[in-house]
Formats: sequence, C-alpha cells, structure tokens
Amino acid sequence: MEIAPAGHDSGLRNSVAETSTVDAINSSSSALSDSVANNYDDEDEDVCRICRNPGDTDNPLRYPCACSGSIKYVHQDCLLQWLNHSNARQCEVRC
Repeated sequence: MEIAPAGHDSGLRNSVAETSTVDAINSSSSALSDSVANNYDDEDEDVCRICRNPGDTDNPLRYPCACSGSIKYVHQDCLLQWLNHSNARQCEVRC
C-alpha cells in the first residue's frame, strides 16, 4: 500500500468534489429538461396571446390576422381591450 505525500490528498478531495458537482449539475439539467418537456406538452393547447388562457364555449379563441404559431389566437374581449389600450388599428406584429 502506497501512502501519498502530504498535499496530494487535497487534490483527491478536490477531484471527488468536482465529480460530485458535475454529477449534481447533470442531475439538475436532466430534471430541468424533463420539466421543460412537461411544460411544452401542456402548451400544446391553443391559448390567447394576451391573457394566455385557453378558449371555451363562452369565450372562444379567434385568429383575426395572419399571425401564426403561439401568437395566432386571441379572445375577442382581450383583443378589444388591447386595441382600446394601445390605440392600435392593426396587428402590432405586422403579419
């Protein structure tokens, strides 16, 4: 059995600490990826680009312009409030 000279065991401790830190980061990264994937699955439902709520029978989602993707849909009430607030007369995205 060899005995390491003084000062070498601190390098070993640092190496173990670095390995533990890398393992913790990898574990956290994996958990974050799973969380993002789960949130993405939840976002597959169409939502209003203003209030971020889904449409329903009383307040359906509309698509009043040529925008697409996650900004395509809007509730009519949300759109009217936004237009009144912003004094805009056309889509602010210029789709």
